[in-house]
Amino acid sequence: MVYVLIEEFLLDGNQRGIKVLTDNEAFYSIDYYEKIDFEPECIKKVSINNLELCYFNINERCKGLMVKSSDFIEIISLRYFMDKEEYNKISDKEIYTRCLELINNFKLNYKKEQNP
Repeated sequence: MVYVLIEEFLLDGNQRGIKVLTDNEAFYSIDYYEKIDFEPECIKKVSINNLELCYFNINERCKGLMVKSSDFIEIISLRYFMDKEEYNKISDKEIYTRCLELINNFKLNYKKEQNP
């Protein structure tokens, strides 16, 4: 039998997300909305009518979820993965801060790679 705990958390007013804890690992899914002017490479995607939902790698622990249409590309969620040991040592706020740092570094590095 696999143990799974799913819990919603709130940060700084309207910022929210969920955390999922299993026997071996945990991950956070954090609401994040930002329109972007570049298109990261998809690792998994699904299309619905004229929209495409796409996961992309930010780093080995963090993934982004974006929605694409012919008019826009917007990041809508950040996912942070960790083992259970790390989960027991870190706060929701620290995870949120790490995700923001990772996505900001990703955006800077992506733009540098595209425009050397």
